Amino acid sequence: MVTVNTGTNNTVSSVITSDAPILVAHVGTDSAGLPMGASMVPPAATELWGILGSQTAWLGASEDLTTVSIYADDGTSVTGIVLNSGDHYAIQNVGVPSGQGMGSGLRINADKPIGAIEYDRSSEKLS
Repeated sequence: MVTVNTGTNNTVSSVITSDAPILVAHVGTDSAGLPMGASMVPPAATELWGILGSQTAWLGASEDLTTVSIYADDGTSVTGIVLNSGDHYAIQNVGVPSGQGMGSGLRINADKPIGAIEYDRSSEKLS
């Protein structure tokens, strides 16, 4: 097992490559550093879909000069986001956040592979 520290408040994006199949998961920790939850991280893709929750969502790029657009089902959008490899972007000012799967549906398009993840709970940090 390899651990990648993504920093306080998920401020570091990571690019993971492998020549064999692997499983990538994120594990949240509480303020004491104890594990709170884990979930699989899907592979990077050029089109992602999801529900905007009540916590901060982040996306990261795997290649330089990646152009990203975010569209919400309420008609709002953010376009022209340019990220380099390892850069991250907080998804804000698009859609309506809400808990329990009731937030806006999001479609995220990019011209190169990206990944996205959202905090699970306000007391949890991603690592």
